[in-house]
Amino acid sequence: MSGIENDDANPQLTRIAARDAIKARQILINAAQDGPIAPDKTSHAQLVEKIKAALKAITKEGNKTLEMRAVTQYRNGGTIIEMLTEEDAKYLKQSENKEEFIKHLDPKATFKERAYPVIIQFAPLTFDPDDIEQIRELERENNWEQETITMARWVKPPNKRTNHQQVAHIMLTMKDPKSANDGIRNGVTLNQARLQMKKNKREPIRCAKCQNYGHIARECLSHHDTCANC
Repeated sequence: MSGIENDDANPQLTRIAARDAIKARQILINAAQDGPIAPDKTSHAQLVEKIKAALKAITKEGNKTLEMRAVTQYRNGGTIIEMLTEEDAKYLKQSENKEEFIKHLDPKATFKERAYPVIIQFAPLTFDPDDIEQIRELERENNWEQETITMARWVKPPNKRTNHQQVAHIMLTMKDPKSANDGIRNGVTLNQARLQMKKNKREPIRCAKCQNYGHIARECLSHHDTCANC
């Protein structure tokens, strides 16, 4: 999985940092097939102009203009917008701003957050991953931004625990690769206990033809191959 480090390898930190910097500037959008920015309803040039117009509609402090660096749209409607700066991307991802942006770009389109699944090992069973306040406290304890954790659950269902079990693994889905990488490198604290965190090795299904997730090549509807590196 791109975006967070593999704890079993010796990562090339410069390459990872550069890749993460690009991802931090990116906005992910799904365009509806019957929407105005669907792949078969707009050219690349027209899509660029629509995005620029929608960005101009967002008011930023000091009347600064939000600017994008590049845009890529796939045949399934998936659209990646790379902003000029990480600051612009974070600003656009704020709830009120992304709603305004979508309203001007395509009301049928939806924002997507990148997902970075990790596992906290041997967490005490006194922690409740279903308790949102405990999740927010976990974020505060590790200096993560609020709502960095988008999902939390025990890896093994509670009804399969042994009678004397006191710890278990927790699976987290995070939306910030930097926080995920920091936790993998340095560990995390949970209720003042230092615990280890690792990358979840179960990779999502990815099509070798179009490079999108959720299906395999023999089920792909794309008419063209897409380079996995580009």
